[in-house]
Amino acid sequence: MVKSSQKLPATPSEPWGRPAGDGQSSHRLWIWVLVISVATIFAHGQGLACGYIWDDDAYVEQNKTLRTWHGLWLIWSSPESTPQYYPLVHTTFWIEYHLWGLWPAGYHATNIFLHAISSVLIGRLLVRLQVPGAWLIALLFAVHPLHVESVAWITERKNVLSGVFYFLAATPLLECLGVLRTEGKLNRGQVSTESSQALFWKKWILALVLFLAALLSKTVTCTLPAAALLVAWGVRGRLTWRDVKITAPFFVLGISMGILTAYLEVTHVGATFEYVPLSFWDRLVLAGRIPWFYAFQIVWPQTLIFIYPKWSIDASQPVQWLYPVATLGVLLGALLLRKQLGLGTFVGIAFFIGTLFPALGFFNVYPMRFSYVADHFAYLASLGIMALAGAGLTLAWQAAERRFQWPSVVPLLGMGLIVTSLAFISRSQTEIYKDVWTLWSATVQTNPKATVAQANLGKLLLQRGELQNALVHIEEAYRQDPILDTNLLNWMTAKIQLQQFSDVRDKFNELNQRLDPHAEFHRLMAMMFLGLNEPSRAEKTFAEGVARFPEDTSLAGDYGAFLIRQGKFVEAESQLLRATAIEPLNGQAWSDLGICLMQLNRPDEALEAFQMATQKSPSIAEGWKNLAQWYLQHSQPGKSLETMRLAHQKLPLELSIVEEYAWQLTHGEMPAEQDAALARLILNQALAASGAGAQLRNGGLPTLLRLVQVFLASGDTIAAGRLVDQYLKLLPENDAERATVMELQRKLRG
Repeated sequence: MVKSSQKLPATPSEPWGRPAGDGQSSHRLWIWVLVISVATIFAHGQGLACGYIWDDDAYVEQNKTLRTWHGLWLIWSSPESTPQYYPLVHTTFWIEYHLWGLWPAGYHATNIFLHAISSVLIGRLLVRLQVPGAWLIALLFAVHPLHVESVAWITERKNVLSGVFYFLAATPLLECLGVLRTEGKLNRGQVSTESSQALFWKKWILALVLFLAALLSKTVTCTLPAAALLVAWGVRGRLTWRDVKITAPFFVLGISMGILTAYLEVTHVGATFEYVPLSFWDRLVLAGRIPWFYAFQIVWPQTLIFIYPKWSIDASQPVQWLYPVATLGVLLGALLLRKQLGLGTFVGIAFFIGTLFPALGFFNVYPMRFSYVADHFAYLASLGIMALAGAGLTLAWQAAERRFQWPSVVPLLGMGLIVTSLAFISRSQTEIYKDVWTLWSATVQTNPKATVAQANLGKLLLQRGELQNALVHIEEAYRQDPILDTNLLNWMTAKIQLQQFSDVRDKFNELNQRLDPHAEFHRLMAMMFLGLNEPSRAEKTFAEGVARFPEDTSLAGDYGAFLIRQGKFVEAESQLLRATAIEPLNGQAWSDLGICLMQLNRPDEALEAFQMATQKSPSIAEGWKNLAQWYLQHSQPGKSLETMRLAHQKLPLELSIVEEYAWQLTHGEMPAEQDAALARLILNQALAASGAGAQLRNGGLPTLLRLVQVFLASGDTIAAGRLVDQYLKLLPENDAERATVMELQRKLRG
């Protein structure tokens, strides 16, 4: 053990353990770079097949600042122009948007690449710090399942990008502190006997610039200067006034950015005390419990969930104080037993807890509305536990090798088994980030009390037409969290789609008091009045809403669609033009504009609008069908069929698309292009898909009759009969359509 007064180079007896000299040579460094890259791709590569999930719409899909040079200026100059003020993150999105648009695989590939770079930087830095098992630790960081959320979630570019700058900044900062080895020698006193004062300042400025880049990616990196001092103390056993002077500007910069972020979390993001009503003592209890949760997840990553259950924190219960007492006890124990355990043990634990500090509950952050913990909160902090585990395993293997004379391949196999196991768990964990449906379904299954998961799953079911199932999830979310406005808005949406307009009207006063600041509320109220057959009140509500929220394209678009139904085509055109000008990707508005222009006898402009609908929003089925219908009306059946073929490629399980495509393949105006076998095949595929029943019910009797005709045209009477039977089961006993459907059933059986 090196006493605080000694200034000797590190030796095998020092707290950090034996030097990891095998990583110093250039060719071995590149071998480890290759190994980590391959391991990262193996563990996280399935993320390339993932799409967009929660918040990705605000960060990428619908982020208007990504589309123009002015948007790039807003990213840096206006903190409220993006969901969070991390301008470097949004700048990377801006660049990628102009490289590959909204192709999700590109954004996922960047996340994987950045995570691999961080892992390599960790290995190289730990080698220079002489930490045993440096590259094993880097591998653990690269493949650990706790990091899947940060890598597979595009929104968490914040973590992987800030991680790169964090570790890039750590190297020159630690060099300035004189604690990194260079060619086997540890710098002491002055930065280096071979380094000039000018070189020192270059490194210091470089570290400060990289630290600022890290802060502009995610403010949790503000803990870097404290971590640097901790490492310096761990290497030397003491700190000097010079260390404080070197890191002081870093502390000032980090604290300043932290204050700005905390302010924006409350005023812009919405992490107010109302949603996180914890007293100071509650927060102390919470801060003591959180490190134990993450430590367990790192050591045993078998219960990872996107939204964890929200604990009940009550400082008045003595048993809950066991967590902070235990946390403090472990920290103090590692410090008091540093001679026996080595300084490295305390440094690892203190780094873990200290880096977690911004997420320990002392500051409100938006996700705390739903849970006090999340995997991505521990991205950087997890390195502390992983370093202890990797170093401990390495030293244990070395001791066992000396005692039992094991061949060197044995510890390599042990390391490979641990890393491979973690990598396979990561691959499995990545699958839940495939799409929003998979994410929210898996979350509700593992944590039914996750209100945000219940609410979003309900919204997805609404979109699929499974209205009653949707209402179950939405009402459960509202019951668990009645304070959150979005839960009440979701309830309104479900009730309106279920045509239960009187239920909404009965709560008008409460809704108006709570939701008046939301543009969506005014849109839903207008829809309610329309459902109650009060078109004048609906029009008045729409008009007031668009005047109050002129930038809301959903409100303007729906107002335009309403005006079309009222026969007010000139006024409708004005609203729809405004909606498409504000949001060019609003495919529904483009499609409605085309309908409006057709009514105004301007077919050429209508064609352009329909084409824009399919280009800007290829997932909107109505745009494709309207474009195909335009071609039919203008005696171009070939182009109509080709349009539906392209639509089917984009939306192979969208029943309305399959209906039109199959109809044209069997009853189209081009006999040479008809293909009854293909029509039957794509129709069977669509009907076998999840949610097909809800789509069929939404299409109603006209859709059923057309699909039956398709099956009959393809010679499959049995399939036609099965379809009618399926539709009949979907109808309530008192439905007016039952008589017609039952008559059709008898004819097919006869």
